[in-house]
Amino acid sequence: ETKPSVLVSSFITPVEQFFVRNHMHVPFVNINEYKLEIGNGKSTHSLSFDDLTEKYQSHTITSTLACSGNRRGAMNNEEQGTIRGAPWYVGAIGNARWTGVRLRDVLQSLGLDKEGKYVQFYGLDCETPKRCYGGSIPIEKALSDDVLIAYEMNNESLTRDHGYPLRIIVPGSIGARSVKWVNRIVVSDKESDSPWQIFDYKLLPTSVKQPQKSDYDAAPAIQDLNVNSAICYPSSNEDGNKVKILSVQPNHNDIKNKKLTIKGYALSGGGKQIQNVQVSLDHGKTWLEAELEQLAEPHMRAWAWTLWTYHIPFDDLPSKPFDIICRATDTNENSQPESPVGIWNVLGHMNNAWHKITLQIDEKCLKKGS
Repeated sequence: ETKPSVLVSSFITPVEQFFVRNHMHVPFVNINEYKLEIGNGKSTHSLSFDDLTEKYQSHTITSTLACSGNRRGAMNNEEQGTIRGAPWYVGAIGNARWTGVRLRDVLQSLGLDKEGKYVQFYGLDCETPKRCYGGSIPIEKALSDDVLIAYEMNNESLTRDHGYPLRIIVPGSIGARSVKWVNRIVVSDKESDSPWQIFDYKLLPTSVKQPQKSDYDAAPAIQDLNVNSAICYPSSNEDGNKVKILSVQPNHNDIKNKKLTIKGYALSGGGKQIQNVQVSLDHGKTWLEAELEQLAEPHMRAWAWTLWTYHIPFDDLPSKPFDIICRATDTNENSQPESPVGIWNVLGHMNNAWHKITLQIDEKCLKKGS
């Protein structure tokens, strides 16, 4: 998980600090023997790494990759119970520049673009020869402009941790659909039968406390991310109802400007751009607009996150511990719920409640700016 302060230190997240989520071991790939198999269950085409990179035009996008369990840790509470899965704070997310070939171009060249309802992806990370990580997306998404078979991340070849030699990038969707170490693509009338498609990445009803007894067929697989935001600077390592008081010493620029700098990120799914980010210092009674840093992207193709900043004048800072809350709204007017209580689910997916940190300002630092 990336440290919160690192997330907002640059618009593009460095590869070596980008979060890593594996479901099994990291496979070793001999590039000279590697083949990407693409078919429809009736016929299969085989492409080497060089075939893919030399025969198809490259395409680059800037896209945020986020785990659907990002901010999962804040869902735990005594009344509703403990959620399953890695208890991420706010760092199961990163923003990178991805280069590869359009999945659409490859499917069209092989005559696979006019059949099937889904495109399935399978990786080389396997528990057994028949149980490899996999996922699928609707054919309409697969044939859109920016879904990639990627081979570069931030202008460098993919590292082993991030899917070398090839991975799928499905911008605007949860990270689970961007399958790493991909070696098989199948156009089908059915979703992938991978456990990570039919069980793990589904949003179960709040009433379900025992996932093994749930009707998974009744819950669709999660695809697009939802609107979300988080405070990353000043940074804490806690979340939810047990936020520790963070003792903050304003930095040199803050003291010089007599303002405390607050920074964070915001994003939405499905290509929706962030419209605004608001900050509250009085538990949501009043809201203040943050400054936004975002790319100018085509309508419904906003794949990159938004970084935001708000400066609190020293004169407005309470002497006692106080809360800072943030919330975001996207261009479809989707906003965040106040509390995770109403969106609690036992697998801990898609927590996008208001994010809060509690601060205690070092008074000695404030006096330096007076």
